[in-house]
Amino acid sequence: MPDDATATQAVLPDAQSESAPDTLEPETRAAGSDKSLGSLLAPVRGRLILAGAFQALGALTSLVPYVAIYRIVEELLQPAGASGNVVWAWAVIAVIGVLVRTAATGAAYTITHGADGTVGQALRQRLTDRLWRVPLGWFGERSSGQVKRRLQDDVHDVHHLVAHAINDLVGAIVAPLAGFVLLFVVNWRLGLVCLVPVLLYFVGLSVMMRGNTENAARWDEALGRVNSRIVEFVQGIAVVKTFGRTRSTQERYHAVGDELAVFFERWMGPLLRVNALASAVLAPPTVIALVLATGAWFVHSGWGAPAEVLLALMIGVGLGAPVLNMGIGAQAMRTATAAAARLGDLLRTPVLPQVAHPRTPEGAVVEYDGVRFSYDGQTDVLSDIDLVLRPGTVTALVGPSGSGKSTLARAAPVLGRHRRCDPDRRSRPAARGSRRDLPASRIRVPGQRSAAHERARQPAPSGPGR
Repeated sequence: MPDDATATQAVLPDAQSESAPDTLEPETRAAGSDKSLGSLLAPVRGRLILAGAFQALGALTSLVPYVAIYRIVEELLQPAGASGNVVWAWAVIAVIGVLVRTAATGAAYTITHGADGTVGQALRQRLTDRLWRVPLGWFGERSSGQVKRRLQDDVHDVHHLVAHAINDLVGAIVAPLAGFVLLFVVNWRLGLVCLVPVLLYFVGLSVMMRGNTENAARWDEALGRVNSRIVEFVQGIAVVKTFGRTRSTQERYHAVGDELAVFFERWMGPLLRVNALASAVLAPPTVIALVLATGAWFVHSGWGAPAEVLLALMIGVGLGAPVLNMGIGAQAMRTATAAAARLGDLLRTPVLPQVAHPRTPEGAVVEYDGVRFSYDGQTDVLSDIDLVLRPGTVTALVGPSGSGKSTLARAAPVLGRHRRCDPDRRSRPAARGSRRDLPASRIRVPGQRSAAHERARQPAPSGPGR
């Protein structure tokens, strides 16, 4: 029989708690997040690189129609007259550019969505396998909303990164860079003019990002509390209606909802005002007015041609969407990186040891022999429990709230999946077997039926000879 120093505890002394990431230095958190995200994306890294190449090609070819229009206008303004062959040639080139851009972009998103399917399936399987084998203490330390946050919201954030954000970010970087290179080659003065709104936008963006890391962590905590209250309210609605505690339950839900709303307003209110000003700088009317005013001055002063002003106008107006997507893509990258770090912590959670030689217990007698159990490794919820439950008998567990009745029931060998609630001492006698000795195939979630039971429920096949 193991002593206190060697007994298996249903706690996570080495695992990080929900608030553990907030206690780390920012550099440590960033390094761990990047490592977790890289580990999750490792199986599809090649496909993501290929998709990024297609997206970059699509971003580059999106400028082909602009160049074609610029050359057509330049040809039409020639004093000697326009050549029909040249005009039609550039028109064909513009159409080809549009077709190549559409095909390349479509291929990029097709590849990333396929990669997302691979990542999502593998991630969900790994999470299911890990949660199947973690101790019950892990769930006792976390609310239902926090578990839901990991299994649904964080997985969705990784999905958005793989399927959309990477392509959006590549396009948002390549298209503006290529556009500015083209403008500076054609007319560097007009290139500087179009660069001004972009620089002003990024100044506003830097102001918005101040304190964003701390506020994002607080937002995640507040959202976890709201999720917990929602799950509590939905799961307990029958009890609430029966005992008439609807008001108090609703008040707890409304309290966390109001707390989230107040925090969101204080956080996002100033940011939205700055974002509105920064976005207005990149808005098409602003860019059109700026380029036309400076372009007219340049043409009058001999510093540019009308066709060059038209090219700057088209590229400047088209810069708004990619630059805005750059900010959205960067935020999606940060969100997915944080989600990957939390999922990585979950996938590194210690699990219960698996038996090398599983055995099937004999009989249906449940015996507790000096059972001791602790959730935190310090305070015993159960201590020196001796109990025999024989088939055909009914035993009532009586005691005040918090005395350990549910914990004692979950520790019973017959409660298959609650094997996570692993007490320090096994059932007695050893010859009858312990739930620790059960093979994984014999362990089921309460209410889940075995494969044999499901086969027995299937109707007998009909046909000749039946």
